[in-house]
Amino acid sequence: MTTIRVDEDETGPVRTGDAVFCCTSGGAYPIHAGIHVGEEIESITYGFKPVSVCEMSGPPNGATEGHWNDIGSNYFVDVVGVRDEDTEPMDLKMVAVVANTVRNHHSGLTCGWAKKMALHKSIKVGDGLSLFQYGTCSHFVEYCYEAADLDIVNQAFTFDPNDRDRIYPSLQIYIFSTGRYGEEIPWCDNFKSYPECVEFSKE
Repeated sequence: MTTIRVDEDETGPVRTGDAVFCCTSGGAYPIHAGIHVGEEIESITYGFKPVSVCEMSGPPNGATEGHWNDIGSNYFVDVVGVRDEDTEPMDLKMVAVVANTVRNHHSGLTCGWAKKMALHKSIKVGDGLSLFQYGTCSHFVEYCYEAADLDIVNQAFTFDPNDRDRIYPSLQIYIFSTGRYGEEIPWCDNFKSYPECVEFSKE
C-alpha cells in the first residue's frame, strides 16, 4: 500500500516522516499537505486523536507544528502518503528531522506561504542545503523529501504548463499511489485535483 485513504475508511500505520494530506481545505488551494513529525501511529482513523504535523503557514511564521484531527482543528488527515516498504525507517525519519530543522530556523525570520518557492541562500541546513523560506505546503513537503534523498515529483519534467512553479498536492498523492518517484511522467490535468488523481492512477 502506497497511500492510506482515510476518507475511504482505509487504515494503517502512520510513520514519522510520512506525508499527510487534508483534501477538504476549500478555496483555490483545496488540499493542504504536511509532514507527520510525531511518534508512529499504529492505525490512523477519523476521530479526535491528534496527529502532529509540520506544515507551512502564512507569513511571518513559516513552518509550524500543528495538531490535525484535534478538536477545533481546521485539518483532518484524509490521505497518508506511504513510501515503498524498502525505504529505510531512518531515511524516512530524516524527512521529519529536516522539517523540524526548518521550523526551528524559521523562528525569528520572515518566512511562510507563497506561490513560488524561495530559499534563504545564506542559511544552510543538513549537508549545506539552503534553508526553505517561502513556498506552498506541497513545496515544503517536496523540499523535506528531497533533502532526505527521497524525491517525490520530478519537477523538471512533470509540471502544469500553465503554472510552471506549482506543485499540486494531488500530484504528490498520485506519485505515492503509483510509486513512480522521480520518474518523467507526462502532464495530465487529472493531477490537479483529488480524487481524480487517484482514479487516474488506476487506469
